[in-house]
Amino acid sequence: MKSSTFQLPDFWQATLTPSRSDLLFALRNMIAGGVALYLAFCFDLQQPQWALTTVFIVGQSTSGMVLAKGAYRLVGTFVGAMVSIAMIGVFGQAPLLFLLCMALWLAFCTTGASLLRNHASYGFVLAGYTTAIIALPATAAPLGVFDEAVARCQEISLGILCASIASTILWPRRVEQVLAVQARAAWQAGVRAAASELLGTDQRKGLLEALSRLVAVDSQRDHAWFEGPKGRRRSQALRVLSRDLLSLLRA
Repeated sequence: MKSSTFQLPDFWQATLTPSRSDLLFALRNMIAGGVALYLAFCFDLQQPQWALTTVFIVGQSTSGMVLAKGAYRLVGTFVGAMVSIAMIGVFGQAPLLFLLCMALWLAFCTTGASLLRNHASYGFVLAGYTTAIIALPATAAPLGVFDEAVARCQEISLGILCASIASTILWPRRVEQVLAVQARAAWQAGVRAAASELLGTDQRKGLLEALSRLVAVDSQRDHAWFEGPKGRRRSQALRVLSRDLLSLLRA
């Protein structure tokens, strides 16, 4: 009679028996969030919870991902705040024109988010809904839109700064260290797919494996650019590798 072993669901395994990297990741975010919330109260910011929330939003497993997401979130927030001030300043007394302008801006941000990828797409999303968060309530009190925009930028910037510093100095994990292993695996998978094609064997499985590894490397490549000169050099090398692999797979 076969004995069946009971296995906990993934959620409970991650909750009851977390790995060391998971614990360090959670601890790093807790420290960064606590510091951000403390500084927000010290600076008497309007909504300190936004600084804490931002830390957990931009918190990622590697420092490059945190820096990339934080940079695009900061740019998107700043652009959204500026657009909010401009909209209220020009169309604050014309509700129909204001709504038309808001609809066009949200359509533009949605288009940018759809056409781009990774955190560049995220930046367009931030620019769109930041404008909605600031400008729509300000229609009832137009004179306060500048203060709302400044407060929003301050709170988001503080959270991004705390998360970025924590990911860099507290048990950092760098993207560029992982990329070498992923790039080697992607190249080997591409060579195996090409060899299967030459031998006339079933190459579908090898082709799918090569493409999946290539997509994984390409999604991480942009994050390494934020990790300094070494990360940028590795990112450029991986761009060439991706191009060569695609040429090899098409051949």
